[in-house]
Amino acid sequence: MAHQPRYLECIIFLLIIPVTILNVPVWARLRKKAFFLASVTITLIGWAWSYTLSSHGWWMFGDRFMSGINVVHHLSLEEGLFHPFGGMLTLLLYVNASCLLPRFSHPKAPALYWTFLIVGTLVFMGIAWATRQHRPYYLHSMLATYNFLCCLLLAPFVAGEMNLFPLSVPILVLGTVGYLWDFFAIKYGWWAYLAITQIRLHGVTIEEFNYYCFAPVSAVSIYLAFCRFLSDHQPLTPQTA
Repeated sequence: MAHQPRYLECIIFLLIIPVTILNVPVWARLRKKAFFLASVTITLIGWAWSYTLSSHGWWMFGDRFMSGINVVHHLSLEEGLFHPFGGMLTLLLYVNASCLLPRFSHPKAPALYWTFLIVGTLVFMGIAWATRQHRPYYLHSMLATYNFLCCLLLAPFVAGEMNLFPLSVPILVLGTVGYLWDFFAIKYGWWAYLAITQIRLHGVTIEEFNYYCFAPVSAVSIYLAFCRFLSDHQPLTPQTA
């Protein structure tokens, strides 16, 4: 049966092309070393997470809709591209939103940020506990990787620098794109989730809503942490052109 690489096509049009376009106006405003190190870190964490899911059979991809090329066993070319370009797009959206509206260019409300992290994580932990009979390892792995390792662990270092208005931009943009992407992917069999809660909202598994919220926060947290590590004496708001 001929391959119809829908997943790869979506990555090209939804991630790679937007990264290429946004990179031009935002590049001068980025902390470039922090951006590079954050992108590498996001990629390695994402690859390790995807490899774990695939190798344990917690999700599966429709062979017909994949390129058939693997970076390594259990890590498809598509997943190999998704994490670096998804991470870069998140950072470019965050920095661009920070710079477009100067009055929102300063860090805001660390207490509100902590509340968002803790309440959001507790909600999805509660869902994981309530559906434990289904062994929702997809959600368990997501909570461990993104909510705890990337968000809560880094929050003491970045909460005071996290700009909530620009942070909402990648969450809303990528969340909307991700929801539509998931809806059609699940509907047409591009991929399937196996070890899940069995709770769905309009066809999309509830776990994905945790990912839409906390994966962008993870990427920005890693970027801000590298900004602080590389230049602790400087404010962490994006550089102006």
